[in-house]
Amino acid sequence: MSKEITATSVARLKDGLHTGIICDVTDRETPKGYDYTDVWIDSEESKIKTSYPSAINERSGLGKLLVRLGVPVLVGKNYIVSDLILNKKVTFQTNDDGEFVNVIKGTEKLVEDEVKI
Repeated sequence: MSKEITATSVARLKDGLHTGIICDVTDRETPKGYDYTDVWIDSEESKIKTSYPSAINERSGLGKLLVRLGVPVLVGKNYIVSDLILNKKVTFQTNDDGEFVNVIKGTEKLVEDEVKI
């Protein structure tokens, strides 16, 4: 016999700019053997995940994310991503493709980096 499961509503972020805290960083391997780094952002409305291939260099998505969050990318240096970005307050943009709400790549930035007008 299976356990009882209660249906819940789906918390969805509206398209646009949001603020949140990086609350978790996890690593995973796909069935085809690719390594990914998942970055979880906790905003007021929801917890959302964005994923990057686990490669750090000046042109990789994860490398560019680190730079946007104030972490320099140095060739030959080893990184533990969670130690560097966990609990950072960020802004990010989302779009809803009808099935999932996605973080738009390249929009995650430290709150302190926002341009003041």
